Amino acid sequence: MYATSFQAIDKDVIHFLNDKAMNAEKLVLLHAGERAPDPRAEEKRQRKVRDNLDRLAGERSLQYGLIETISVLGKPSRQIVREARSKEIDLIVIGKLDNPDPLGSMMGSAAEQLVQRSPCSLLVIPRGTAERRLKGSRERD
Repeated sequence: MYATSFQAIDKDVIHFLNDKAMNAEKLVLLHAGERAPDPRAEEKRQRKVRDNLDRLAGERSLQYGLIETISVLGKPSRQIVREARSKEIDLIVIGKLDNPDPLGSMMGSAAEQLVQRSPCSLLVIPRGTAERRLKGSRERD
């Protein structure tokens, strides 16, 4: 399961998910987020989430036999754990954005909270992973 917030870290995680060594029968793409403040804004938020999930699923369609997209409301770390348990997920993949604010990074991100709560294996991919892997492969060539 890839839990996404549709931020810059997606490119790093997608790079990993595209790796030939990453083979799974099913990929679950999950977005968990807070409800928007008013109905019109919530409708717009839901449309954006659905479009992004569909885009990610389309980009992965050749790599995985079955792709399921899920959008849920609530605190991301709680919803990720809930969905992982209900879907009997073997591996949660999540990106970790670097937070320049030391107070904000102290157990504030979903990735950090999942380390303590995950019901299965957890792979946290830091920002910049794709660039480092590409640079390393160019240096070997």
